[in-house]
Amino acid sequence: MCWTLAVAVLLTLAAALVYAFGTLATRPLDIVEGEILFEAQRLRNHWPLYVDPVVGAREYGAVPSRYHVLYTPLWPFVLALVPERLAAIGARLATGLAWFGLLGVIAAEAPAERRNATLFAAALAGGTFMLARHSATATADAVAVAISGWAVLRSVRLGRVDSMSGALFALAAWTKPNVIGLGAGALLHEIVVGRTRSVRPLGAAVVVSGAFAFWTDRLSGGTWLTHLSASTMQPATLARGFEQVVVRFPFLGAPHLFAAYCGFRVRSESRVRFLLAVFLASLAWTTMAMGKVGSATNYWLEPSFAAVLLMAHAPIPRLGWTVAPSVRWLAALAVLVVLGLNAQASLRAMREARVRRAAIGRIRARCGAAPSDLVLAEHPGLEMMLDGRVIETPFQVTHLVRQGRYPIDLWKADIAAPEVRCLVTESNLLERPLSDVNVDDDRFGPEMRAALVVRFELAARDGGYWIYRARDARLP
Repeated sequence: MCWTLAVAVLLTLAAALVYAFGTLATRPLDIVEGEILFEAQRLRNHWPLYVDPVVGAREYGAVPSRYHVLYTPLWPFVLALVPERLAAIGARLATGLAWFGLLGVIAAEAPAERRNATLFAAALAGGTFMLARHSATATADAVAVAISGWAVLRSVRLGRVDSMSGALFALAAWTKPNVIGLGAGALLHEIVVGRTRSVRPLGAAVVVSGAFAFWTDRLSGGTWLTHLSASTMQPATLARGFEQVVVRFPFLGAPHLFAAYCGFRVRSESRVRFLLAVFLASLAWTTMAMGKVGSATNYWLEPSFAAVLLMAHAPIPRLGWTVAPSVRWLAALAVLVVLGLNAQASLRAMREARVRRAAIGRIRARCGAAPSDLVLAEHPGLEMMLDGRVIETPFQVTHLVRQGRYPIDLWKADIAAPEVRCLVTESNLLERPLSDVNVDDDRFGPEMRAALVVRFELAARDGGYWIYRARDARLP
């Protein structure tokens, strides 16, 4: 059975690698990729990045771009150094190499007596589709985790958290603000129970954060916190957090619990205690963050790295004499099922990427859009592919409208502009009754949906997209 599991996990990893790197050019941009690449576009063109959404960015013509800067400007600044035609592919390649390379470093540096177990854990994490789909993307998640993960690896090698590691933890948070669990766990452990109990790593983190805060404040004219809160501070509930953790449990929760069990068994070892602190802090932060509307599996990259690193230093217990053979076989079968589902998901996503990319190439013709016309879409990734720009960010704006923080009449006026000739959605949102509302997933609220229904009519369905044209437009 051990050899069967080993072969299965390697095949699953191979499927994930083919998905991640084989679809670099064919995968449609997702919502976050679209926003990040749009911000990089503005920086590359030397246009202001922080713009009041009510005024709008007017460089694109009669219909302005209204948006809030999504996170911090650090990663968009990096992508702005790359030619626009290569930015998406280059970013996806870099982030994929960062994630899978990080797992490879853990396996390569594992002690000889634990290398096989570490290889299995790293291959399991690498082959988990929920993680692979967020690895090779134009977003900053994998890069931030790699920076923070490198700081943890450095601390393990040194036997303490030094100032350089503290600075790297801060850099990771300024690359992607949700990547703070690893750093929080490492710094708290060092200050409270570490070998030196030094506050210098925390001081280094504060200095680096202060420098980035000063730079961002100058760049934004003092508005960066307003943009950050508007983009990311959607409502959170315990019920949603519980639901999000439960649905991911077979693929992420169970492996993480097993890693915690292995670590607790040998917590007397100082290195394992440190890694347990890092892992548990990251896991606790991720679990809490899953309660926020808009959270996704990308948050799990951080604790998954910590779990693999913990497995490299905490031996797997021998359960042969204490667990009945039937239970061991059932557990192995469950692992095989999970591996099979991951491989299937990777292969299905590869097929869907090709189908969707081909459909995107047909959308403008299907809705009758002229080259100068704009296609409104359900998220910025689609708009960047169809228009080369962003018109609005529906997910954020919908929640801002619900909170009374954005004028919906301004949004309605933009979609009524004659330049906007089409609408594309990834669901049947406009076909549902207005009373059918999903607060978590709907990117247009009922009032906005009513305006869209008046403005557009369904022209076609293609490749998983609902394609609408303006009601005053008719194809010949």
